Amino acid sequence: FTSRKFWRFEDAYNDFKDMPKSGQVLPYDDYPMDVEEGQVFNVEYTEKGGGTVWKFYRSDGYVRDGIPYTEELE
Repeated sequence: FTSRKFWRFEDAYNDFKDMPKSGQVLPYDDYPMDVEEGQVFNVEYTEKGGGTVWKFYRSDGYVRDGIPYTEELE
């Protein structure tokens, strides 16, 4: 991917809390904004050829190897 754009959905956690997760993670420090437990994000990835891929992530408060992360939703 050549670039990413980030959006946070305000007060959307309850709408997404039961969605299954893919197992792919994105650490909090990859975000250009503060991340807190109980938030939902949309990330637009731009591909080298100019196409885009949209992914949704949820912050459930999990930590892996001391690093807090969000997890991609399916």
